[in-house]
Amino acid sequence: MGANIYAFIQFDDNTPQGGIPFTNEPSLWNLEWDLGLWGCKDYDFIGAISGIRNQSDKSPLIPLRGCPTGSSTTLKDLHGEPFVGFLSYSEILRCLEHHNILLDHLHRSVQNVLCALSMLSERYGDDRVRLVFRID
Repeated sequence: MGANIYAFIQFDDNTPQGGIPFTNEPSLWNLEWDLGLWGCKDYDFIGAISGIRNQSDKSPLIPLRGCPTGSSTTLKDLHGEPFVGFLSYSEILRCLEHHNILLDHLHRSVQNVLCALSMLSERYGDDRVRLVFRID
């Protein structure tokens, strides 16, 4: 049985600098159709960030932790759902490294998402940008 990733990028461009990240409503980029992530079936990536469809013997570095607290109404459907998690850009890189996955071996759609996360993390800070996802 296949698995898909349903994902959003949340970036906190609304909390004043020096404030606690994600205090105010963050901006949200729905990746369901953008950047081609939905349906790309990159099981190396999915396994590394979630443990689902994991093709290695390694446990996930960061277990799924559900939907972030205080998330927008757009993400309210993800609360209480199984197979939901969120990771910062640096956490994703650590998960990929933990599974010995090279960035240039990932599907181009995943590479595009990682480029967007990198750019946003440089602009707002790694603690103010995260990928929120559900694996179906």
